[in-house]
Amino acid sequence: MSITVEEQVTLTRERRELLTEASTAFPCIAYDACYGQVGGRSVPWHWHEELELAYVTEGSARFSLPDQTLDLHACEGIFINSNVLHAASGTPQCRIQTIVFHPSLVAGPTTSVFASKYLKPLLAASHLAGYRLAHTEHPSALAAFQAAFMALEEEPYGFEFAAREGLSQVCLAMAKLAAAPASSHPNEPHRTRDSTRMHAMLEHIRDHLSERLSVADIAASASVGERECLRCFKRTIGMSPMQYVMQSRIEEGARRLIEYPADSASSVAKRCGFSSPAYFSNMFKRLFGCTPRTFRQQALKKKPASVPSLARTPVENVASRYRGSAQADC
Repeated sequence: MSITVEEQVTLTRERRELLTEASTAFPCIAYDACYGQVGGRSVPWHWHEELELAYVTEGSARFSLPDQTLDLHACEGIFINSNVLHAASGTPQCRIQTIVFHPSLVAGPTTSVFASKYLKPLLAASHLAGYRLAHTEHPSALAAFQAAFMALEEEPYGFEFAAREGLSQVCLAMAKLAAAPASSHPNEPHRTRDSTRMHAMLEHIRDHLSERLSVADIAASASVGERECLRCFKRTIGMSPMQYVMQSRIEEGARRLIEYPADSASSVAKRCGFSSPAYFSNMFKRLFGCTPRTFRQQALKKKPASVPSLARTPVENVASRYRGSAQADC
């Protein structure tokens, strides 16, 4: 069944994902996402306090994290830890089911044994920033995810219990992996330092995206030198600070073209920090394969199904629901 994309993932200025559909009473939201729809773009670099589980039902996807890239095919999943920078892209016709949930949903109070014995070590395990769940190696964890997703999708009476049970089983499997001796993961301090610096620098970029930015400005926001700033960006997300700035400005422009259809391309370009509409159009075409005008026309003509880069359909209890989705034969 073709799923209509009704929402976009909302990112704060700090590149943190905002779960607008979730609530403190049940801090969990699920998405059924189609990737690679326009220009091959999908979810840009961001992070959030919540844990994330994703499962590829069709096609293949690439999840990028600091220091690692994980390629997933149909019937494979991924665990992404709290506050970990990540991005995702998919092949055409790629479909991914995702559950984003706060650790407290599984752990309960911070004083509970679930929090202190299992979740706290898991959240601190930087060697588990991202972990690929292959169906041949982790069938039980993937089955638990699918049970949780189905509960969130169909919403039978008591679905919250079923969802929490499935997510708890996945977290237990990950907690067992987190219990591995720390000596076998010598790069953890280095990765943690880079992550802290990147959070600070990405926040600065988002706060000043429409302004003139330099490597010196970005480096100063994390109290590092320009050379270390360049190395940090290269190590973590594989691009230079200014390349990231350009990509962020173009993606912000794409978002504004859709969310503010009355704004001219010139106005959007200025708000995103471009010196001229022509330069914005040129850079936009390089990334998305079409001009801003064509992009907007295509997106609004089929809205919301053609929203490209952050499109994910929420299926949890607060959001609009659908019945029946295409499932891969795993």
